[in-house]
This record gives sequence, structure tokens and C-alpha cells, in this order.
Amino acid sequence: MASSDTSGGDQRYGGESKVFARESTGLVREVGPVSAAIYNLSYSSAPLGLALLFWLGPAFYRGGNMYLATLLTLLLTLPTAFVFAMFVSAIPRSGGDYTWISRSISPSLGFMSNFSYMFWALFIVGVYAILVPSWGLGPALRMIAAGWDMPRALVLANWLNGEWGTFVVGVVLILISAAMLIFSRGLRVYIKIQNWLFAFWAIMLLVVAPIILFAVSKGTFQSHFDSYVRDLHGPNNAHSVVLGTDGTHLPSFSLAQTILMVTIPFYPLGFIYQSVYFAGEIKRGKRGMLLAIPGAQVLTALIFIVVIAAFSTGVGNSFLAGLSLADSSKYGLDFIPLYPELAGIASGSALLGVIMLVANALFLAIFVPITIIMVSRSLFAWSFDRLAPEKISDVNPRTHSPVNAVLLIAGLAIISVAVVAFNPSLGALVVLLGQSLTFITVGIAAVVFPYRKREVFEASPFNRRINGIPLMSIVGAISVVTATCVSVILATDVNSGTSWAVNRDRVWLVIGVFFGAFFVYQAARYIQKARGIDIDLAYKEIPPE
Repeated sequence: MASSDTSGGDQRYGGESKVFARESTGLVREVGPVSAAIYNLSYSSAPLGLALLFWLGPAFYRGGNMYLATLLTLLLTLPTAFVFAMFVSAIPRSGGDYTWISRSISPSLGFMSNFSYMFWALFIVGVYAILVPSWGLGPALRMIAAGWDMPRALVLANWLNGEWGTFVVGVVLILISAAMLIFSRGLRVYIKIQNWLFAFWAIMLLVVAPIILFAVSKGTFQSHFDSYVRDLHGPNNAHSVVLGTDGTHLPSFSLAQTILMVTIPFYPLGFIYQSVYFAGEIKRGKRGMLLAIPGAQVLTALIFIVVIAAFSTGVGNSFLAGLSLADSSKYGLDFIPLYPELAGIASGSALLGVIMLVANALFLAIFVPITIIMVSRSLFAWSFDRLAPEKISDVNPRTHSPVNAVLLIAGLAIISVAVVAFNPSLGALVVLLGQSLTFITVGIAAVVFPYRKREVFEASPFNRRINGIPLMSIVGAISVVTATCVSVILATDVNSGTSWAVNRDRVWLVIGVFFGAFFVYQAARYIQKARGIDIDLAYKEIPPE
């Protein structure tokens, strides 16, 4: 659907002065709302969020309440989820925030917001690519070594935890993901694999693992943990060593620490919007967007509550704090067991533990193609508006895949893997502040959209007004406030990786990437203008499908 301002006249698709790269995108709407919701759940990565919460929560947020932090995060992120659902229902095109902001406020700000978001998304691909061997395959091999006395499995697990092991596996994952997205027909193959892997992970880690942890006593877990460490040639009293660590006596409730703990559940709950970046390939429907975005967000919060309750019951928060605070060599290990491995230990069955850890590894791996899809569609949108070379938006007529965009992102993702694999101090939380700037900008765009693009807003499913004020503007204003609150928490929390007091250089990097994109945009605009291409014409219209 185009807006009322359709400047360009007869030049629209004729010669070098055409507005868009083509008359249509070439993308096909073949993803249903349920699959889009699972895509968002997969991108939010409950496995990583839960691992970080149990690893950092009790130990470093003294007195913080994990339940309350999760619910508070949901309240702070739900307005942004509704804003994304409203925008993608009004403008169901690929590119997400780039397309919305460039049409609602200004092209340069739309590019700045999207460039910053994609920069950090590419960084996190490197993080996930190395987590698959270090948090998934490595623990599975340790479980095999302990359960069946196979020392070679432990040697391989240690290699996978090292720099070269994580780098090699990460590169292989990216190459496999790129091949799947290039040679399969559209997103059909990926969607089927994603849905099956999500089901496998959900059964093992959201059903089986909580049942086990609710059923076992802390004494039983203690016995199983000691046995596991002994099988890996550790001491007999590993559980007692962990509980004897300074800091395992947890203080009373602290509201301040609970607020700072929002940093961790923000990682999964703040990013359940990613299906909007390939909106041109999702079947339409107002309720579908509510299911895929706010609905998936609420479900993730419920998942967190259930799993937190299970681990608090079967393992205990004091033990979780001790695992993080103690020198792991003192309890016989050279690693910290994270929550899927702890669930396997609690089961007392090496076979069941291996299955859980394989499920976790595969679900972590799915993040790589998810992000390649998201970033490639943003580049596609830039190219379709003729801001970037038109070759990037070429779509294979047989597979309906933007092959060049996928190849470019795969190459950049390999660089990201190298950066993260050989700089292990760079963690997942580092990206959050940079990406939260995009959420603030999208909220501002939602406030002005009903006034700047009135006809498009009126034709959208969410065109309701309250006392004459568009509901979208109201929700957008709330989103700006809540996203700003999250940004302040990230800049305040010393454990976030982007604390102003501790990591000022990273905060400046976040600011530099966002505002530096303005000069990238202007350079691209200048180059195209020198070629006789007026890209400003594209931003006066909604892109065709």
C-alpha cells in the first residue's frame, strides 16, 4: 500500500531514475503466524537468558529476586512489543525499523537506527556460534565422559571450549546456515527445521527438566552432583565445597538489585520482535502479529517463571551462587556447569543428560540462521530503496531467496565469530545498550506515524483513538519511556558490560555506531546522486510488495 504522497510520476520504474529497484520485491508470503512466533521465541533465546540468569543472578545481584526481575522486565518491554506489532500490521514490509522510521520521521534516522541494530546483531551471531560448542556440544561430551568413562570425549570437550574449537565450529555453523537459506525454497526448509528443534528443546528443557527438578530433593541433587564430579576425576565432596564458598549465604530481598537484574531477562524478553524484519514473507493478519510478538513475549516470561521455580526447588539459589563465585578447580572442574548440564546431573541419567544437552546445542545453533535472515532482509530493504547496491536485493526466482544479501551477511558473520572466539571477554550482554537505542527510536516513530502517514495509519488494523489521540501514539510514548528506563539500567549495572562507570569505552562505541551511521547514509546518498539516482523519492512512498 502506498501513501498519498507518490512523487516520482512516470519516472517510477523507468531508467536510472526509478524509485525502487524493482516493481515488486520477489519475496513470497509463506510463513504462518505460529511459525513467526516460534521464530521470535527462538531469537529471544531462552537458553542463553536462563543460563545467564542462573549463572549471574544469585551470585552478582545480591538480594535480587529472579521472579520479580522477570515480571518487571516484561512490563518494561511489552509496550515496545505492541509498537512493533502495530507497525508491522500497518507496513508489512521487510526491513522493520528501517522502513518504518524512514517513512515516519526521516530516512537518515531510519538508517541510523537499523544500521546500529544490525551491527550489534552481527556481533551476537559470533557469540552464539561459539556458545554452541562451549555451552552445548562440550557439556554433552562431558556427560558422555562421566557416564561411560570415555576420557577422549573429555579431551574433545576441552578442545571445543578453547578458542580454535569455538572458531571452527562457529564457521561451520555459518556456512551450513547460509547454504540452507540460499538453496532451499524460500524460508520453508528453515521454518520446518526451526519448529522441530524448538519442539525438541521445549520437551527436554521446559517439560522433562522441570519435572525432574521439582521431583528431586536437594539432597538427591547433591548426591548426583558429587557422583558426576567424581566420574570426571574430581573430589568426593564437590557439593560441600561449592556451598562452603563465601557468598552462598544470600541476603534478604533488595529492590535495587532486583531492578539491576532486569539486565538479564531483558536479553530474551526485549528481543521478541525479529519476525518484523522479514514481514514481507509472513502471511497477514492482525491477530497473527499479536500472537507472534506480544504473545510470544508473555509466553517467554511464563517459561522463565516455571524454570526459575524448578531450579530454586531442585538445585537451590545458594548452590547456584556458589558455582559462580567459587574457583571451579577447587571443586574438581575447570568449567562452571550451566543450567542444562545441571538438569542432566539432577536426572542421575547420563543418557537423559546427553539428550538434554544436545537439544540445547541445537536450539542455540538455530540462532545463526535466524540472524542471517534478519540482517539480510534489512540489507535487502536498503538495496530495494536503492540506498545500497541493487545487486543486494536480487532474489533468486526459483528459491525466492536474496542470495547476495545472505552471502554478504555470512561473510561478515565469520568475522564476528573470529572476534568473539579470540576475545572471550566479549559477552552477550554487551550488545543490549546499542540495540535498546533502536527501541527508543521506534517508539518515537510510533508517536508521529499516525500524523505523518495518516492514510496508511487509517488503513491499518490498529487505527483506534482514545479521546482523539491515536492509540499507537499513546503506546509509542509509553514505549519510549520504558525503553529509556532499560537503557539507564544497562548503563548503570556494572555487570551489563556497558556500564558508564566501568565500560565507558563500550558506551562510547554504542553512541559512535549509532550516530556514525548518519555519515554512512549521507555518503551512500551522495554516491547514488552522483550516478543520477535520487533515493529521496523512495522515502516518500511505502515500498511495493
